Amino acid sequence: MIMTHINTNPSEENQGGFRSQNDADGLLKNTLPEPVAEEIKETGSFLPRSCDSSILFTDLAGFTRLAARTMGKKLIELLDCLFRGIDDLVARFQGTKIKTIGDACLAVFGAPLPYPERGDGD
Repeated sequence: MIMTHINTNPSEENQGGFRSQNDADGLLKNTLPEPVAEEIKETGSFLPRSCDSSILFTDLAGFTRLAARTMGKKLIELLDCLFRGIDDLVARFQGTKIKTIGDACLAVFGAPLPYPERGDGD
């Protein structure tokens, strides 16, 4: 279930700390899946809903040791290759990448919009 409430009303005091409505819109679209950001912009909130979904969490085993013995440029190239591959898979299976931190990645499939071809008989 996804639940959030972000005030995007530009007439309210200090616009929630944003310099402009475009700043608030950019932050929404940069941090939330597009359908969620659009609903928040249009209605001022995103209503909770249930959905069948899958979560992908990746974390490289031994990354700290690898990082300690790998030159910076080579390590960045390795991470870039890894995350480009993950990005391609997430896009291919209509998922949404939520966050990348260091060597870890979190993505969701089937939320906030249902995945149309689950392949499990549903």
